[in-house]
Amino acid sequence: MKHSTVRKPKWYGWPVLLLLSLVITTVGIKRAHATAAGAAAGTGEDLSYIKKIETVVASGAPYQSQWLRLGHWRPRGFLRSLYQSKFLSAADGDDFFISSSGKEDPAAELRATLYAFSRPLGETPGSDEAFHAQCRYPARRKWAFEHLKWHEQLRNTSVGILPCKGRQLWKEKLGAEGLSLVFASAYLGNAASMFGHTFLKFHSKENRTGRELLDYGVNFAAETGGETNGRPPIAVYGLVGLYPGRFTMQPYHQTLRTYSNLEGRDLIEYKLDFSNDELDFFIDHLFELERTHFDYYFLTENCSYFLLAAIEAARPDLELSRFFRYAVIPADTVRVVSRVPGLVTSVKYRPSLETTFRDQLATLSSTLSSTFSSTEIEFAGLLTAPQSRASVATRSGQATAAALDLAIDYGALRAAKDPSFNEINHILRSERATRAEAFLKIKTRREARPEQGHNPARVGALIELPREGESSQRRLGLQFRFAYHDRLSKDDGYLRGTTLEVLRATIFQHDEQSSWFQIREVTILEILSAEPRSLFSQPISWRGAVGFRSPAESESLGPYVGGGAGTTIGFSDFAWFTALVDGEALVHPDLENRFWLAAGPRLISTFFLHEDLKLGFEYEIKRALTIGRHVDLATLELAWSAQQNFEIRIGYRDQSTEGLRRSEWFAKIYQHLMF
Repeated sequence: MKHSTVRKPKWYGWPVLLLLSLVITTVGIKRAHATAAGAAAGTGEDLSYIKKIETVVASGAPYQSQWLRLGHWRPRGFLRSLYQSKFLSAADGDDFFISSSGKEDPAAELRATLYAFSRPLGETPGSDEAFHAQCRYPARRKWAFEHLKWHEQLRNTSVGILPCKGRQLWKEKLGAEGLSLVFASAYLGNAASMFGHTFLKFHSKENRTGRELLDYGVNFAAETGGETNGRPPIAVYGLVGLYPGRFTMQPYHQTLRTYSNLEGRDLIEYKLDFSNDELDFFIDHLFELERTHFDYYFLTENCSYFLLAAIEAARPDLELSRFFRYAVIPADTVRVVSRVPGLVTSVKYRPSLETTFRDQLATLSSTLSSTFSSTEIEFAGLLTAPQSRASVATRSGQATAAALDLAIDYGALRAAKDPSFNEINHILRSERATRAEAFLKIKTRREARPEQGHNPARVGALIELPREGESSQRRLGLQFRFAYHDRLSKDDGYLRGTTLEVLRATIFQHDEQSSWFQIREVTILEILSAEPRSLFSQPISWRGAVGFRSPAESESLGPYVGGGAGTTIGFSDFAWFTALVDGEALVHPDLENRFWLAAGPRLISTFFLHEDLKLGFEYEIKRALTIGRHVDLATLELAWSAQQNFEIRIGYRDQSTEGLRRSEWFAKIYQHLMF
């Protein structure tokens, strides 16, 4: 029996797809030329102008580094480039682009920009030249003139080269002759500023002699609608990009009042080496950026990232933002800028009113036999309560010169938040002017700059050795922390005595015979704010933590949240003692009723033995409020910062869980990194 052979039909799919793509491309090119011709016809220009534009676009100019930085375009990555455009701009305001596809197409935006440069004023919305593309996009125009010689093409058009007089007058009034990157220290009272903040400052030639407070600052921040007082929305919305971020300018004294006087944050100015042309270009680009917004992301597209991106647009030889692939922290911005040879020409430290007052208080205290019983400090302390004008006048007449000096500084600190103190300050200054005694020479603390501190990320190796006679075994572990600082690390560039850690994970070897590791805890966020009380300030110390951990004798994780509040007492610069009323809630399937709620006291002590050596002690008592076990935990840890980014720690831990006791020595080796 013969079997008939069935021929399979040939598939011509690939040739058909190739032919179809060629047709679509040809139609697109013709449509682009038709659009260009229509635009030229509308402006009265001949087709030679269009041909020159297309020649420039075809030459690869849209993908030059500085043009991409002017539009803040970034490559999407290989996979997304297969089914989407190859570039995407970080700018999210529609009015930033001239082309409807400009956000994803640098070539289309360049084509539309060059077309718009040649449009007559009559076709521009409004008759003022300020609305014309040449004046609305001064940095783009300057780039086109320098790199494309486009001023030669515009001279042959009906519009020519516009003078943009309003723009030039504004720049002359600004009078900028220098630029500084300014770092504001961390502030735990605002979720958006927990890691610090960076902004820029123009130096005006009109304000050289003691008038620098009249200079202008350039800030990039999220528009939160006033929700900046540490409430959850600013942190949550900021993580997912639900706030718009904008560039703004305001007089430097207003910025100084917010950060330095009201929030008590020290400022450090890093003057940058910018030529006059580069500074002029940056100002032009800033004018373009003020008209748009960027989706604000707390850890990535934040103040630090976009300030660097704006600087790069004016200085194409710099590649500052390439160091940040996953996150940008303000202190890291300063580190990157400081590492570029010759970029930072000088550094200026500007302590806050609070820092100045603390330095004076410490200086005065060191000269007295009894700190809190001295008449000088007691007199200044009277200002912590409301005082009548007559009372202040009477007491100031009886006070010593040193007491008046201290009271004046404290009054200035209070007046920053309460203007009613201005009248009291006037009385104090008037009385001090009648005294011939010299002012007390203040001993300022060593300036702590962020680039001199350790990097925020950290990886470490851990080992636990059970106490002799215990049944537990030696275990090895690894720890990773994304950011930022804990109270036992060296404090240079960070808030002293505080902990702010994000995404900390610890894994341990299951046992000595096992080759696999077990995740012990994953901390999403942990904060400890501990500032000592004094006669002049009674801050609340507080702690908060959220993450996943395993209860005793369990091998899996469960979500937990904990926190507490209390107070801190400091003994000079040697030791701080913090007492908290603390609580914790844990959900885990191995627990009775799958839920555990406990509360109790937590004592935290930090001994500052040396600038590179700290001793920490922590004792917590957790008493179950639900069905569950009571837990007592004591930890003693010695931390040595051997180098700027290298730490060695040893310690002892004792945990008791209703008869189940585990005691062990431990050692840690940490290396700090920057992501």
